[in-house]
Amino acid sequence: MMRISVLLAASAALLFCFGCGSDDTWQQPTACLVTGTIIGPQPSGEVILCLPTDRPENGIRIPLHNGRFEYLLQTDTLQLYELLVPAADRSSFSYIRFLPEAQGVKIEYSGASQARKLRLIAQGPLNRKWLERQDEERARFNPRRDSLYAVQEHLDRNNRLFSKSYDELIRQIQTCEDKRLLSDLYKQLERMHITGSCHTEEGRQLDEQLQELHRKRQRWLQGEVARHADLVSFCRMMEAVLDNRQDPSEWIACYDQVFAERFPAHPYHKRIESIRQSREAGVGNPYIDVTLPDTEDTPTTLSEVIDGKVAILDLWASWCGSCRNFSKGLIPLHEKFRERGLVIVGIAREFKDTEAWHTALERDAYPWLNLLELDDATQLWERYGAGNSGGKVLLIDRDGKILAVNPTHAELEKLLEAKL
Repeated sequence: MMRISVLLAASAALLFCFGCGSDDTWQQPTACLVTGTIIGPQPSGEVILCLPTDRPENGIRIPLHNGRFEYLLQTDTLQLYELLVPAADRSSFSYIRFLPEAQGVKIEYSGASQARKLRLIAQGPLNRKWLERQDEERARFNPRRDSLYAVQEHLDRNNRLFSKSYDELIRQIQTCEDKRLLSDLYKQLERMHITGSCHTEEGRQLDEQLQELHRKRQRWLQGEVARHADLVSFCRMMEAVLDNRQDPSEWIACYDQVFAERFPAHPYHKRIESIRQSREAGVGNPYIDVTLPDTEDTPTTLSEVIDGKVAILDLWASWCGSCRNFSKGLIPLHEKFRERGLVIVGIAREFKDTEAWHTALERDAYPWLNLLELDDATQLWERYGAGNSGGKVLLIDRDGKILAVNPTHAELEKLLEAKL
């Protein structure tokens, strides 16, 4: 951390030489015509426009007509937007990000098998800067990355990349028909990736090289962001924070050094503070107290329900199938431990209306209190570092401290046996 702080301080000192323009230029009414062309087979009948922090389901749906789309985006805030092109089965998206400018934005999509399916054609000065800096970054780091990816592909083809235990876990996932067990298997898979135990020794060494390249790229980019310190850099910093959710600490240090006092009242300041809070909402730290409506629309304060008790806080959503499968797997634990003092509270993340929530509650029949977070009213998911997801599970001790984050059902049972 000391190296990055020194780098940022030195780079920030160059601001007087380079100049950044007025800090209030981010706040101005802008009508940006977003147009685009789909080249080749159309993956879907529409594209979606949203902020990178939004759920695609809540974005603006723009229909395609003969492979073309057009939308007049009107905003008074210069911040990153994201255009998503859904796959034919809507299981995934291609995306590209841009800044809304009066000169408009053009986007081309090619369904061909290539790394960059989406191409932004900059019309205005901000997007030209955005693309120029991306191109410089790619030219500097992509050749080495691509060579490492080639080695990775070779190892994978020859079954030398992943460990036997990882391959066995994949086999279990592919053959598992129990949806509740499947959610636990996916949690185990995620942990193997985080700990590196998914790899063979060759795979581990290659992964270390990729991680080191990533660190070099991040350090270089942080220096460039600090050197320019303009609106485009502010947006690039925010993009990097969102893309490095597991550990955004160095990017938050970049923000503190360079941008904390710039662009007053820009919404990214609140977003950074929410992410900073989420870093403090981990194991060993206090849970976040909220007041939300229950199924009868009665305001309920979480602390009044769980303080002094061992509790499971289940953050879920009607539209998140894996969340609901995991929640159903909590029912046997509830039956086993409720008389010993276990309390479970569910909080659902829903958007626009409550109909899907009530339908899910009726179908899944959770036998515990359920509260509603409608339209991110308290930003609870963001504050827990789960802004783009449907759910998270927390085990909370009697003193209000978080004991575990996203444990499997088996891990929960073991911890509850010890605590109750």
